[in-house]
Amino acid sequence: MIDEILKNKSILSITPNKGVNIEKETINAGTPEEKTRFIISGRSTINESTEIGVIKISAAKNKRFLKAPSVVKSPNQNITLSSSLRLKLDSIERDSNNSANIYNYKLMYTSKETTSKINRLKYTLSNRTVNVIDRGIPSIKKVSCGSSHVNNNGEKRYIVIHGDPNATFKIAMLSVSGTYNESIDGINLIKKQRIGMLAKDILNTRIANSTLTNVGMMDETSIIDGKIGSNGRFSFSQQFPKVTDADLTTNGLGGYVLLLLPTKLKTSRLRGFNKNVDNAWDGWYSKGFRQTYIAKTTLRATTNNVLYTINQQAIPGGASSQTYDKVYRGVSGSSKGSVRSGKHGVHTHGLEITYILRALSSSHSFSALKSLSYSSSGGTSDWSNTNRKTNGGLHLEFENISVTLSNTQGWSNDTATISFNITAKDWGTEDNIVSMALNTIVGCS
Repeated sequence: MIDEILKNKSILSITPNKGVNIEKETINAGTPEEKTRFIISGRSTINESTEIGVIKISAAKNKRFLKAPSVVKSPNQNITLSSSLRLKLDSIERDSNNSANIYNYKLMYTSKETTSKINRLKYTLSNRTVNVIDRGIPSIKKVSCGSSHVNNNGEKRYIVIHGDPNATFKIAMLSVSGTYNESIDGINLIKKQRIGMLAKDILNTRIANSTLTNVGMMDETSIIDGKIGSNGRFSFSQQFPKVTDADLTTNGLGGYVLLLLPTKLKTSRLRGFNKNVDNAWDGWYSKGFRQTYIAKTTLRATTNNVLYTINQQAIPGGASSQTYDKVYRGVSGSSKGSVRSGKHGVHTHGLEITYILRALSSSHSFSALKSLSYSSSGGTSDWSNTNRKTNGGLHLEFENISVTLSNTQGWSNDTATISFNITAKDWGTEDNIVSMALNTIVGCS
């Protein structure tokens, strides 16, 4: 074997195969044009590619190859020779920064004619190197995982970890929910108190490759023990389940936590994540996801009388009764909601509800039959389905209730106005219809 330190401090090692001889000589010693020449001699079969040795080219310390080393036939040298020499890649070795710093080749020779000292085949070795930027330990830069809100019907979410090639990390994905006990206080209102938490491993089983034991509330948790690829990314798909009735009635609403333990972070913080301290996942970074049930409450007014309109709503021909609906939607377990279908996030304190009833002709007029009453705890109420102990926790409070008769069309008591304010304190965990019968509040004849 022959070792040679080249001008750029790369180390060239050549090991000839049996029957092959290699010598080296220095040309133009002591001058800027100084070169090392390797003379290879031996016998080979015409028209066959023959392995005549192996070559190892190692970049100097803190250097990397700009591109793979190669041999190039020297120009204007024995252009009549058809024989050839080439490097056949055997393997590449990389440093801690994933930079190629060692190439191993097989030296292949194809003979087309006889060569000699007078009639030599000449090649030049190219092995350009550049300085390596020391990046230290490869680190994680960021995690892309989408919105913190998860679709109630479940969804597949792609999670991408970005970082330096070869940066290592661990990931877990849990579903978490509360456990509650219920009691009835002195005025018969349900009170809930959270007494614990439940955790469940939901990480994609096809990508999980390791486990943790006795962490947090779980005996065993599957994890991804991963490494960033050469493209600076690691990605996987995660399926979030659908919210079921069981989730709503036993353990609360769906919540999830993505947990990440990087070997090293690029910066002191991981955007969108919180670092866990002094708990079972100490040192891990976590991001929460929320799956909320949007409860629908229909506020309904009915009457078995067709002698008047409700808020100018048309009465179908031949009808003997009327129904007037207003739909509200809100986040289960909170007072956040909106009258706009499918939306949530606006506090609905003090909704002003008004029913204007107008007689269809001067031969009809209104009379007040009773005063309205309301209870959310099972007492007397002129609205149905308002007991929050039995309606899935829907808690509405009706205030400023009034019934007024007036003359707006030219005859006595031709109009009845029923108005009240609603404060939504909890939209509950079920869809509900809260109904009142107008014909029990006012009469029209």
